[in-house]
Formats: sequence, structure tokens, C-alpha cells
Amino acid sequence: MLDLIVVGTGVMGAAASRHAAVSGASVLAIGEPEPVSPESHHGLFGAWHDISRLSWRLHSNPADTELTLRSLRAISALEAGGASQILTETGFLNLAAPHLDEGLKAASLSDQPVSTTSLDQAELRTQFPFLSVPRNVTAYTEGPPSGHINVRRLVESQQAAAVAAGAELLAGTVVGVAASSGGVTVAMLDGRVHKASRVLLATGAFSNTTAFLPRPLAFRLKTETVLLAELDPNEAKTLTGMPAIHYQIDSPVLSSIYMVPPLAHPSGKILMKFGANTLFDTHLSTADEIGAWYRNGPSDQAIADLRSEFEPMFPTLEVAGWHTSRCVITFTPHGHPFIDTVVPGRLYVATGGNGHSAKWSDALGGLAGSLALNNEWTDSIDPRMFTAQFADEDHAWAGRPPVADSLT
Repeated sequence: MLDLIVVGTGVMGAAASRHAAVSGASVLAIGEPEPVSPESHHGLFGAWHDISRLSWRLHSNPADTELTLRSLRAISALEAGGASQILTETGFLNLAAPHLDEGLKAASLSDQPVSTTSLDQAELRTQFPFLSVPRNVTAYTEGPPSGHINVRRLVESQQAAAVAAGAELLAGTVVGVAASSGGVTVAMLDGRVHKASRVLLATGAFSNTTAFLPRPLAFRLKTETVLLAELDPNEAKTLTGMPAIHYQIDSPVLSSIYMVPPLAHPSGKILMKFGANTLFDTHLSTADEIGAWYRNGPSDQAIADLRSEFEPMFPTLEVAGWHTSRCVITFTPHGHPFIDTVVPGRLYVATGGNGHSAKWSDALGGLAGSLALNNEWTDSIDPRMFTAQFADEDHAWAGRPPVADSLT
């Protein structure tokens, strides 16, 4: 019998599979590959089907900083082991309207193992002449290795490293998970059945759309629209030196802006990524709703609001065309992933990224893999950060509500 089956091979599942296999356990990881054509795909989707996610190190919670540092060390090790470049070390710029600083000013003065530099308006204009923001924003920079992650390559590298360590990677869809005193049975859509002592569910936004869990988890699933500004090569060069950026903006139509420097996409286009919570973010609950959003959701309805903030920030930039892409963010009440035991000795979960699953993925996978194999928490990070909460309980949701929620 296998020691562990991991259901889901995205950012958390692939990392957990690698950690478990490296520890010497027998591991089977099952998940659907990335769709060849999202528009015609009717299986599962993953938030990792992309080439860029932000990675900054300093957080107001030191444990969040530690998760980032662990994950960056793992990326460095994967690259040193032969993986294609995963991390682009552009540095990072953190901006915030004064009352939306979220503790970063205090964190920058703390004894955390990350150095930042505070910039005044003159310094901000000198370092980033292409950028225009209000004079009252707070600005902090981090040097390398902060930057952005190619999340597609990260997952591929974790999967390859898991296989190299002895794990089996199986493409397919799981339709049943049944725990008993003798172990856990996992049934697949094609009729195959697998058995293991324990199963870890790393099933992302689809976690509540199956019958795998005894009780639904406390999730808020929200659509996420990303604006992609198409630039010609000469125009992209004007942004040379642009860091990855996060901006807590004071706006009636957007919140929590993030930006990635221009990148060459598989389509051949050079695209600059500009994402945010928007007025058009909507709640999802069923697999059909999630799938419909990824296939052909009306993301273009957010273009006007996104452009209304993008264009004043980059007033000299000439954009050749505007595009959107779609994602889903899984929010939890306490703002951290659920990494917890559901059925002791049998069933475990690692899900609920809150928009941070890529940058923390290796650390989260390590925590989840260790918990599933040992049936106990052995890490120095407080496990209460990751306690699973269920939909039939009362919850106090952390943080400010997204824009669409605050107007309802």
C-alpha cells in the first residue's frame, strides 16, 4: 500500500508530493494537466496556468516572511538542480495610500531578516521615472531576490523533482475519496482505483465541489480579472528597471493592485500584467460556475475600470492593445491556507491560497506533506495559522473586503 496519495498537482500539491517523496515515502500524485485550449476545456482549471506571480519578502506577520524565505530557497535549489529559470529578481516596490499601509511601515522598522528602503517622492520619481502616483503614498523597495515567479515553470519543476525523488505522477481526474480503518481508497474517472494509508487533498478552488470532504470548507471564491497591456518592443524598453509592484490604492473601483513588468508570452505578444480586485469580481460556488468563468467569463467588462487606474500611473506609455485573463482566488476566514487534518490518520487538506499560494507554495507543501505523513505538526510555525474552518461554523473574516463586497 502507498504511504500517501496527493490529489491535485498544482502549486501546493506538487510541492507536497516532492517533500513527501524526498522524505522517503511512497507517493502517488494525481492531477489534471493544464488545458490545451481553455475555451473548450470542461475539466478542472488551476490558478497556476500562468507565467507570473509576485514574490516579496517583508510582511507584517513574521511567519509570512518565513514562508516566503523558505519558498525562495527552494526555488533557488530547483534552479540549481537544472530547472529552467523560475524566479526573475527584479526587486519589489510596495506602495500604499497612507491609511492602507497594513503594517508595512512598522514591519520595515522591525528586526525581521529582510531589509527595505523607504522612498520619498523625489526618490520614487528618480528611480522609477515612468511611474506616477499620488504624493502621499508610502513607498518601500526590496532588492533581489524579490521579484516575480513563473508559476507554470515552478509547478513543472516541482512535479519533475517529485518524480526524480521516487513519486509517481498520474494524469487524470479523481471522482471519489473514501476513508476507512484500512486506509483511503481513491477512485478515478477512468475506472482506476488506488489505495494508500493517507490522502492529502490539494484541490484548490474545486475543494468544495466534490464529495471528498465530510464537511464543506469555509471559502469565498472570487473571480479575478487581470488586465494585460500589449506593448511593442521599443515601448517595453521604456520600462527597463521596473520592479514587481504591489499597491494598496485608495480608489472607489479597485483595491490591491499588482503589476508585473512586460514579459514575452507564449502567444508571442509582450504583455504587462495589471491586476486588482474590481467591481466586477463575483462569487462562485459550483464547479460549473468556476469552469464557465475560466472558459469564457465576461472579464472584458472590467477593462474600463482597470484602465482608469493603469493609464494615470503610466502616463507616457503607449499601449498597442488591451487584453484580459481570468483567475479564481480562494479566500479563507483567517487569511491563510487551510493545512490541517480532516480525518486523523487518513485525510488531510492543503488549500485556500488567498492569492499567496504561488509565492509560499514550497513552504506550504512542506508543511502539508509533513503533517500528512506524521499525523502531527512538527514545524516551528504555529499550526493555528492554518486551522481548517468549515462552512457550517460562524466566522470573522480577516482583512478589508474586496471592492465588490464593500459596495453590497
